[in-house]
Amino acid sequence: MARADFEAAPPVPASAPRKTLTVSAGGATASAEWPACDEDGGKDKDAAGAGKGGDKIGATVLKVAGAAATGITATGFIVVVGAALFWVRFAEVKLPATQAVGLLAKNELLVQGAQVTIVFLAIALVAVLFLFFVDPEGKLAGLSRVALIALAGGGVFYVFTTQLGCGAVVGLSALAAILTVGCFFIGFRSGAKFWPLALAVFVATLVFSAATGILVVKQQKYVQAVAVLRGANDSGLTGIYVSSSDKTIYIGRPIAGDPKTKRTIFDVPREGATFTVGPLESLDQAALHSQEMLWELLADRERNQAPAPKPPAADGGGAKDDKQGTAAAEPPSPAAEPVEVVAKAFGPDVTAYTGELERDLCLVRYGDAAAKGLLGHWWTSCEEAKKLGSVREIRDQLALPGRFQSSYDARIEVRVPAEREVTYLTGTTAAQCEHDSPGRPCGYRYPGGGLQYYLPRPNVVLFLKKECTDAAPEARDPQWAAC
Repeated sequence: MARADFEAAPPVPASAPRKTLTVSAGGATASAEWPACDEDGGKDKDAAGAGKGGDKIGATVLKVAGAAATGITATGFIVVVGAALFWVRFAEVKLPATQAVGLLAKNELLVQGAQVTIVFLAIALVAVLFLFFVDPEGKLAGLSRVALIALAGGGVFYVFTTQLGCGAVVGLSALAAILTVGCFFIGFRSGAKFWPLALAVFVATLVFSAATGILVVKQQKYVQAVAVLRGANDSGLTGIYVSSSDKTIYIGRPIAGDPKTKRTIFDVPREGATFTVGPLESLDQAALHSQEMLWELLADRERNQAPAPKPPAADGGGAKDDKQGTAAAEPPSPAAEPVEVVAKAFGPDVTAYTGELERDLCLVRYGDAAAKGLLGHWWTSCEEAKKLGSVREIRDQLALPGRFQSSYDARIEVRVPAEREVTYLTGTTAAQCEHDSPGRPCGYRYPGGGLQYYLPRPNVVLFLKKECTDAAPEARDPQWAAC
């Protein structure tokens, strides 16, 4: 019988890795254990530990990279959604949609796309977190199934709250059902893995929100009104806002001035220009508000350009207010004139009106083209203006002496919209003398007799156009044209 004897090794921690040697001879068996150690004196353990740590770092890097890639992909999708929304919006109002979208900056597309998808994504995030807590293995059992069905039901409920037609509601409801079935399919096929299910929920939410937003935009036909002043003497432009850059403002305007025709993109150099943009609204509202915004721009420009009032003359007489044209120093919304001055300017058949207009009121005002503005209290109707021929006839019928303004070679046309609260006086124009100083002869007497309006608050009007003429005062057809 042979026997193998081994010297006991020093005690080592029980948790340390060990190796075992067993020797048998003639039915006897002997065993011995010692700490694992390779030829490098235990370096394998450190290497293994380092390898394990490296695996953890690598996995973390992969997760971060995957999250970044997912974020980039989602951002790109949102930009595409924004471009689709803008394309539909421009196409619905007969603008060249492809060219208009090409003028938009990427951040505009991203903001527009996010505006439509952000609420849906927030809801999806809450749903995914709920799924993770109740079903971290993604088995789609119990509450997780209820959560997915509730998410789809919420989407369908939202569709019913919109103003979409029956066909669109049915189509979006069917899309919600298909996307929900797809999420269930991915959840079941992925087994005990949560993240494929989470990704499916996010993608489904993006697709549903994009489809809903596009259909809503298509039905609304909403646009943004824009008003632009291109310089100190410009009468202004209005239209649909497309985009703007550091050098150019892009607006949509009807071809040949007809809002029912197709529109073209009009570019305005930004240098020296002032513009204002309104909120999203219907075409009709935008057309009205663009005129209001243009009025505000014109009023602000005149307020900034108006010089300080002149001091009273030595003889005690002050500068006269222009009865029909506006002097350079006149503010955009001058204070109402004294009652006696207003009464003296009318004939005996004056009528007062206060309340909402039943229909639009179109007015015209004459003045000096060299003046800074033509806004003020005194007007005539557009119908009356059509009856007046030469500048001389205009001055005679509306009693416009040279003491008010030296020239009347410009006119503006405005509109007071229906249903707007307004106060005005209307009646025939009283005669006016060329000179109105005490003790001085009358000079030429302007007979009056034409229809005139007095507006205590002229800021209720909406600017339409400004025209000028270089014809002689006696010319029967002055050929009014844009200044």
